[in-house]
Amino acid sequence: MPVEMIWLVPDKILLSRWIGNITAADINIVLDEIRLILENADDYIHSLIDLADLGTIDPDAIYLYAQSALATHPHRGRIAGVNPTFESEVLADLLNRMTQRELIRMFPTREAARDFLLQNDTPPPLLSFGFDPCQHGGEPR
Repeated sequence: MPVEMIWLVPDKILLSRWIGNITAADINIVLDEIRLILENADDYIHSLIDLADLGTIDPDAIYLYAQSALATHPHRGRIAGVNPTFESEVLADLLNRMTQRELIRMFPTREAARDFLLQNDTPPPLLSFGFDPCQHGGEPR
């Protein structure tokens, strides 16, 4: 399977490595596994997704996730992507907009992603659709 999952921090942060080309069928398997984890969780479960060995992601995979109950599950924590590609950043932005939450954020290293998840042990916040300084010459948020 092109997605491998293990606990980075037991019962808190799930680490997954996405390897090669990810299809919608692969995402359905991942959704089933994460659903079981979230249904048995007592608190928020965050995900750290390592994209260093990613090939491509079927765009339908993003729609499958966004339309599943997992995106808004009460135990769904934040998602941190590591080693993003341009394609994965675009798909992450699309997923955030579809769920209307800052569900996923990208980081250059696992350490930065892990630290962010440990410091923000909360559910993904709603997106702010107000003034965006990036569109007006400012720095990214």
